[in-house]
Amino acid sequence: PDHDQYIRRFGNKPPSETEIINTYYGFIRAIRSHYPDAHIICALGSMGAVAPGSPWPDYIKKAVVKLGDKKVYTHFFSYLNGDGHPNANEHQIMANSLIHFIDSHIQW
Repeated sequence: PDHDQYIRRFGNKPPSETEIINTYYGFIRAIRSHYPDAHIICALGSMGAVAPGSPWPDYIKKAVVKLGDKKVYTHFFSYLNGDGHPNANEHQIMANSLIHFIDSHIQW
């Protein structure tokens, strides 16, 4: 909330849960409008967005449910509690997780 870009966009009032969900919903609808037959995986990485107690997975789930699109999925990587951005080993863990998710949910 102290960064110039945040202040320009939101002022001193953070976006509400409804605003976040609706904005994400609109984002996925825009992708769908360009790729009408694609499988879309809405994923969150292994950092703070998936830390215990984070509201972000629930925001994403609610937006996806609102879409009602059987080809839009959610996949949340495990919180790795790393020291900053994921390293190569952590990226491999996430890649394996995503491969397993795709193999389990999408028929090619």
